Amino acid sequence: IVVGHRESSVPFSYYDNQQKVVGYSQDYSNAIVEAVKKKLNKPDLQVKLIPITSQNRIPLLQNGTFDFECGSTTNNVERQKQAASSACASPAESARARI
Repeated sequence: IVVGHRESSVPFSYYDNQQKVVGYSQDYSNAIVEAVKKKLNKPDLQVKLIPITSQNRIPLLQNGTFDFECGSTTNNVERQKQAASSACASPAESARARI
């Protein structure tokens, strides 16, 4: 499973001092990955994190470069035409996935 993440979208998704991806959105992503592992009964499912930007996140999602992202992408009508979204903790945050 490949998860897209932002590099400097504090407090949602960013690198900490050890270059580990952290933030509220990353916490959601980690929970989703754990749920997928459990649902598929694949505790050793490989997870790859790739950095994305506001310019490339939708095209990379659409072409299959990554499977989902949880981030600060606003869920609006125009973006709903491009990718599936789910409701999250705040109106400014959404999970986006290929369907």
